[in-house]
Amino acid sequence: MSLNKTFGRWLIGGMVIAQCAFLWFGVGLINERRSFLEGAVRSQAEVISAWEVKRTGRRSTVRHALIAFETADGRLVNAAYKTQFEFLALKDRQALEVAYLPDDPQAALPADFWRLWFEPLLAIGFAGFFLVLGLLLLWPARKVSAADIVT
Repeated sequence: MSLNKTFGRWLIGGMVIAQCAFLWFGVGLINERRSFLEGAVRSQAEVISAWEVKRTGRRSTVRHALIAFETADGRLVNAAYKTQFEFLALKDRQALEVAYLPDDPQAALPADFWRLWFEPLLAIGFAGFFLVLGLLLLWPARKVSAADIVT
């Protein structure tokens, strides 16, 4: 095996290890959301205000929202929400359902599928795709003849 081929295998192997770490991160996000939802209480909420902050130099926009809801014990709570994805952004005066922990209602999350699960699924999807791609590139070429299968 030439030096170039060896370096390429080491590089791809390092990328596979990095994708395993990214996959682990995505699974951790799913477990975090799952454990959050196990102890969460749901409530109807309304977006008080929504705004965008454009980051200079990175060409990205972060979308923020302030959500107001009433807890089960009657307290009025304002919770912050932010995302970088436009389709996950909340609009002014939008009615929605939130999930919150009774011990920490400030850590409320919109309780719809995409806003809860998009980021963990995105991390797992990217990591899984590149992990499989890296493993396929590392897989040694195996040529099996019909005589080998029969015997």
